Amino acid sequence: MSGFFEKDDLKEKAYDFRLLKRLFPYLKPHIYLALAGFFLGLMASLLRLSVPLLQGIVVRDLTPHHLKGGILDQAWILLGGSPKSPIGSLIPTICLLFGLVITGRFLVEVVQLYILQVFGQKVIYQIRVDLFDHLLHLSVDYFQKNPVGRLVTRISNDIESLSEFVSNGLTDLTRHFFTVLSISIALPIISWHLGWIALAFLPLVVLTSLIFRYFARIAYRELRKHIALLNTFLSENITGMPIIHAFSREEVQRNRFEEINQKLTQRYIRSIQTWALYSPTVNLLEGLTLATILYFGYYYATGGTINIATLSVFVWLINSYYEPIRHMAEKYNLLQSALAACERIFKVMDTQKDKALDTSFSITESIPTSGDITLEHVYFSYQKDQWVLKDIHFHIQEGETLALVGHTGAGKSSLIKLLLRFYDPQRGRILVDGLPLHSLPAKLWRRHLAVVPQDVFLFAGSILENIRLWDSSISLEQVESACRLVQAHDFISKLEKGYHTVLEEGAKNLSAGERQLLSFARALAHQPKILILDEATALIDTDTEQKLQKAIENLIRGRTTIVIAHRLSTIRNADKIVVLDKGEVVEMGTHNEL
Repeated sequence: MSGFFEKDDLKEKAYDFRLLKRLFPYLKPHIYLALAGFFLGLMASLLRLSVPLLQGIVVRDLTPHHLKGGILDQAWILLGGSPKSPIGSLIPTICLLFGLVITGRFLVEVVQLYILQVFGQKVIYQIRVDLFDHLLHLSVDYFQKNPVGRLVTRISNDIESLSEFVSNGLTDLTRHFFTVLSISIALPIISWHLGWIALAFLPLVVLTSLIFRYFARIAYRELRKHIALLNTFLSENITGMPIIHAFSREEVQRNRFEEINQKLTQRYIRSIQTWALYSPTVNLLEGLTLATILYFGYYYATGGTINIATLSVFVWLINSYYEPIRHMAEKYNLLQSALAACERIFKVMDTQKDKALDTSFSITESIPTSGDITLEHVYFSYQKDQWVLKDIHFHIQEGETLALVGHTGAGKSSLIKLLLRFYDPQRGRILVDGLPLHSLPAKLWRRHLAVVPQDVFLFAGSILENIRLWDSSISLEQVESACRLVQAHDFISKLEKGYHTVLEEGAKNLSAGERQLLSFARALAHQPKILILDEATALIDTDTEQKLQKAIENLIRGRTTIVIAHRLSTIRNADKIVVLDKGEVVEMGTHNEL
């Protein structure tokens, strides 16, 4: 896949500590849950460590009672054993204790799992909220430069990867970490002769893990990037399927998809190769450790330094030692995926918010509502020195209707984006009631505007909620009144559930004209002071438009209105017409004057 979609911003080296530091503000409010989970994890590890020790005591009780003074002998004596005790006399006591340990371990692990699951979900909830809130405050330019598929991947796939680790992986990692830690401490205590031999292999395990971490991180970063590319491609093609069919591009798009899918599969295989090498390496180190323990253990046991019970405990502990290491390797696989996802999530959250959405007021006066607008020598460009608007200068009085006319690319839509404060001009200024528009909070300013676009967007939900946009202050009666004025009430009332009819995806259960009528009703229901009609009647047939003219007159009465249109009937009654060509005003006047 070529062009923009092959580019990805995440090329800088990631540091795990930096990411964990970024996560800490989300962990801190619930740190008490994490500490409780870690404490229970430590308890579970100690109970787990008790199992091979009890097994060793059983062996000690079934062998001749020659005391060596080790920890197993001390535990055996503590349970009531003595050199004069019959062989196997403590088996019932040990079995009872074994049952208590297993039951206690079960209860502790259940509570730990629940606590850490709750902890993880609370953390993920806040990250998800903050990420979406940040997206809401990014500039329109950001969404034009970033594919929808990539952003959906950030919110869904990457959040899910992070959630999987925080909710599930963290629980297992905690348990396995404390198991390895407790065994590492127990080995030299049980027998310092064999303990240090076993721990001598630990640096090799650490080195192997560090090497694996380096290559796994690279593999998973590339993997997440190509997943985002695939999602972007799928999102585009599903949306644009009518165009693909219309131009018979099915085979071309299939080949493009196969190319992207092949690259993604290669990244999956590369990540699998990294994991496939690591796990057998840990198994090899386990085998070498066990062989070394058995070799030296034989000589220590025959020499009387240790007894057979101590050697058997060491064998069981080594098996218990490397098993959690293998599991941690599996969870490390999950950790790398989560860290790669976390890095990409914070990349979005580090994007600078739209300054226009700042709620602070730089002017003490209240926000203007009259609708008097002046453009003074406005210049604007999307890219440096490539002006799309040049020296735009005109005035719209309160309640006037101004029509913008021009060929495609003349700058009409760019001018509307400036009025909506999606962008600010590089030169000149826009005044509203004499106040600079860039000094007004965009949120408050946009509450006095309503836009009726050519391409109507309707959300998943009922007709009622799409008109009032979940603003509970707008009553059903107000919605019905607005719909009657724009002649939308008749077709809505014929629907089975009326205003509570749930729209299908893309409002496919409505015609293009009906969707446009809902857009008119939405604008009217919010009672704007300034109205912008952007080719608002382009998708409505001539007969319907004629019926709608009276509704449009009702809609614009008493409001400052800016109209973009090609049809002469739409702009005939405008108070002023501005003709744009290549970003410049070439003519201005009334319909009769022009």
